[in-house]
Amino acid sequence: MIKDSRVSVIVPTHNRLSTLKRAIESVLAQDYSNIELVVVDDGSTDGTWNYLKGQAQEGSWKVARNEDPRGACCARNQAIELASGMFIANLDDDDYFEPDRISKLLESFHEGYSAVTSHDGFFTNKGRTRVWKKKRSITHDNLLYKNHAGNAFLTKKAFLLSIGGFDESLRAAQDHDVFVRLAKCHGPVRTVPAVLHNIDDEASNERITTSSVKWIGYYDFYCKHKLDMNAAQRRSNIYVILKAKGKANLKRVLRYVPFQYWPVEGVGLIRRAFSPPRA
Repeated sequence: MIKDSRVSVIVPTHNRLSTLKRAIESVLAQDYSNIELVVVDDGSTDGTWNYLKGQAQEGSWKVARNEDPRGACCARNQAIELASGMFIANLDDDDYFEPDRISKLLESFHEGYSAVTSHDGFFTNKGRTRVWKKKRSITHDNLLYKNHAGNAFLTKKAFLLSIGGFDESLRAAQDHDVFVRLAKCHGPVRTVPAVLHNIDDEASNERITTSSVKWIGYYDFYCKHKLDMNAAQRRSNIYVILKAKGKANLKRVLRYVPFQYWPVEGVGLIRRAFSPPRA
């Protein structure tokens, strides 16, 4: 039965030992017992592998290591192959779960859906800064406009294998791409209306603002899915590319972004305008 199924939580990691420990602790603290933890160390040089080797003796863990970094998507795919669970839940090494995340996502997984996600809480060292409340049912059509689902899910391992896992050629939008392909092949993504997943806002912002190839990754995503998009969806993706290049402004919001997303993008413009510059 689904409610008793094993869930493999996959965690790729690279040189984030302190936040990795927090992520792992949140998995070990789950109120659902049938969990397997699969961690792939992607060439860390900060003591991560010694920590993982020592901890893996303590419970239902699987650990693997790449001597040289091969990228997060490659590490995720390695973890998926190692996983023995019927279900896969993913977690980035700088984020963490609420204690009831796995049990609530599994309870909400039903036939006809490709995956389950939840609302996300964003936090800094000063505490929670905002909450992302998602649509209850996120369709393939929704996802072709923008990433409505986030970066974390629970789905069947068989579903991930059927779509070929994570696309290792993409330099950005890898999570979005997985959700698009899952929804296209296996149905909408369902949202549990509770904050069950927490995202490190400072770390995620740093990755976005410092990656010189981020926009190229979004452009590659756009080209990959362009044939499935209507005109409005194409314009929306063009705006995402422009925003990743640092060229977002009100004029471009009005030109490219569907009107239903104007409030969200407008708030984003304001937040970026008043954010202090990074050192």
